[in-house]
Amino acid sequence: MKWQSPRRGRRSHLNSMFALIKAVHRIRPSHRGPARFISDEAGCTTFYDRYSHNVGLAQRIERSLPDDLSWVSVALFYAAVHLLNAYLLSKSSISGFSPTSAVDTSRQKLIEDHCPELKAHSRRYRQLNDLSESVRYDPGLVFSPKHLSGAKADFASYESFLLPKVKKRLVPRQH
Repeated sequence: MKWQSPRRGRRSHLNSMFALIKAVHRIRPSHRGPARFISDEAGCTTFYDRYSHNVGLAQRIERSLPDDLSWVSVALFYAAVHLLNAYLLSKSSISGFSPTSAVDTSRQKLIEDHCPELKAHSRRYRQLNDLSESVRYDPGLVFSPKHLSGAKADFASYESFLLPKVKKRLVPRQH
């Protein structure tokens, strides 16, 4: 017997999930153009734009896909990853960081060695990561409104600390 979503056929459900995953990785350019960073400009800009896109994606999922609210937490986790990457790339004390090949252990090592200011917020990041992995890989997860509110609170706290630090390193785009 094949598994079927309660509201749609299996193929329809899988197609919507694949479209969502593709959307997480697509960058939608801003109408004002991307921001520029002082250090490692291209990489920081890319990751800042991905952060912005994923925040918007989380909002669109919440509005448009009420049956798939668990994916809001996935989009928020990836927004946190991209914001962290932009921050790490913008720090002058860090060299040789490659966010495209980095795994969480290498990010953790960089935070321990070069970013003591982030240690206090690592719990929020870890909780977002754990929930995102559960949504993606645990077929037994029963996602609840409590999960969603927890993910939003963790992301808001993490973002409120890190975003001002990243924005300090932004400079207006020259036309």
